[in-house]
Amino acid sequence: MERDAGDSSGSHAQNAGGGSGGARSGPLIAAERVTRSYRSGDLEFQALKGIDLAIHAGEMVSIIGASGSGKSTLMYILGLLDRPTSGNYLFDGVNPAALPPPAVAELRGARIGFVFQQFHLLARTPALDNVELPLLYQGALGARARRTRARDALARVGLADRMRHHPTQLSGGQQQRVAIARALVNDPPLILADEPTGNLDSRTGLEILALLQELHAEGRTIVVVTHEQEVARCSSRVIALRDGRVISDRPVPEPGRAAELLAALPPPEDALAAGAPSGAGGRR
Repeated sequence: MERDAGDSSGSHAQNAGGGSGGARSGPLIAAERVTRSYRSGDLEFQALKGIDLAIHAGEMVSIIGASGSGKSTLMYILGLLDRPTSGNYLFDGVNPAALPPPAVAELRGARIGFVFQQFHLLARTPALDNVELPLLYQGALGARARRTRARDALARVGLADRMRHHPTQLSGGQQQRVAIARALVNDPPLILADEPTGNLDSRTGLEILALLQELHAEGRTIVVVTHEQEVARCSSRVIALRDGRVISDRPVPEPGRAAELLAALPPPEDALAAGAPSGAGGRR
């Protein structure tokens, strides 16, 4: 495996902000010799084959690989949605394998925010209620506090004027912003984004990536699972997987700035059409 010296053991560590609970002496995410196997009858398929990695609070990391590389399986383990077949995984110093399922669910709900390619919003539920759902499941806040938190999260992603809209009334980019607001509402130290730009056009994808970079700049730990090199280049570190193994783990010396890439794009076609004359003698 190709790895720069000290790459996963601390050279990227930063003091984390939102939801972090302060500086840590160890990594937020630590995997050691992690494997994951699936059995079907007499056949066994090994999706992960001895993964070693550490991600520190405040990093923005892309995990990249082709379909079948094991990146989604790894994301499920990092996000406490699955357990390794063998090896050790610690999240914020806690061994999830030693916890009963309800405690794992509580840890996941409080400490990890998820953003998925398919958005996973309730179609018949307004954006505000979609964002409020994680708080409802946690059960720690009253109705008024939950509603205030959800409003603040939607305002943070630029959707203060879309709170009462249903997902079907929103564009793909707006739906993904709702999903990001939902991920933020519990103020978790870690945001896990699985192909967050996969269902979006290039302009909207850059808008979402710029938002993730803003959240990273505020001190949050962002882990993006992607197959897109353009997305990976906007991270501070890229971990590449192939056939269930880490084949490289490198810092990105000069990460791309999604906001600048977005500003460099030509105006959207619909904006051009709105401002263009309808013909040689058309009205302006």
